[in-house]
Amino acid sequence: PRAPFDPTATDVIDYEHLNFLEDGEQMELTMGLSYILQQSAPRWIQALAQRFSPITITLSNTTTKSVTTSIYDARKTKDSINFEDSGFTLIDISEDRATIDNVTDWRAQGSENPWQSADPRMESFQATLETRLLKLLPNATRIKFTSNVIRGGNKFGDQPAAIDGPHLDYTQNDTAREEFHKEYPVNENVKEQLALLGEWDTEEEEVVALLGLWKPVLMNNPVCDHPLAVMDARTFLAEDSSPYPIHINFLVFILHNLNGAIHHRPEQKWYYYPFQTENEVLVFHQYSKGTHFANPHTSFINPNCPEGYETRISIEMRAAVFEKKRKD
Repeated sequence: PRAPFDPTATDVIDYEHLNFLEDGEQMELTMGLSYILQQSAPRWIQALAQRFSPITITLSNTTTKSVTTSIYDARKTKDSINFEDSGFTLIDISEDRATIDNVTDWRAQGSENPWQSADPRMESFQATLETRLLKLLPNATRIKFTSNVIRGGNKFGDQPAAIDGPHLDYTQNDTAREEFHKEYPVNENVKEQLALLGEWDTEEEEVVALLGLWKPVLMNNPVCDHPLAVMDARTFLAEDSSPYPIHINFLVFILHNLNGAIHHRPEQKWYYYPFQTENEVLVFHQYSKGTHFANPHTSFINPNCPEGYETRISIEMRAAVFEKKRKD
């Protein structure tokens, strides 16, 4: 039987289910239509999609491994956690509640794309976030939001929570990314890839980082069951990650991206913010140019939740950080 909820036990000690790639291994993931249908479609449609457009994982030999890992409460830890050194932080946006409440469609994009016009309410929300982000990034000249997605919802296009699989959405290896996209050309509508390949750089500015922003939405309680955990960037080394090709069929196009698979080391440290609310935004580094400063991340199954809590629904956004171009 499940243990009673203990509100004081917010450190998740010796969690047994995080899956890391074995050292020396390579992995490739192909996700068919079943991936984007599993949140919204009836079961019979999901079954057909899995039969004819399945999810497949290719491992060079075998192998990922589950590693017992502790995930610490970032709110109460005595460790020195700050955005500049650790790569992540939590922003309280409760004073901007009116801007949050003004967003009527969290699935809307804040910028133009081929399938919908920019939503002014989302643009306003992102402008509020940009003001906060520029305070965290004193050398930044501007922030440009790229795309956002809902995880855990039940509408078409919503994606499932990515549980127990530490990863980076983008490899830190710029050379490997350039080689990958020689084989799989960039889709001009995938803005993150354009940013990382230098297509957004100008004579004056360049993209120096890509941030992830994550918050709960459409919920009546804080997040408990599937919170997002992040690795302290100070404990993430270059050898802890391998390029990880993924291919996702989104019906209107196939996304080809070079992610980062994560290898385990005992020195790595993981944190999360328990009971994150809709007034809080977790900000972390997906990519940093030339510095290997990033936060591998994953959601996980929290074993200590109150009875009756709603399951997590979240929005994840990405934002490119520009600085003045460095002079050689």
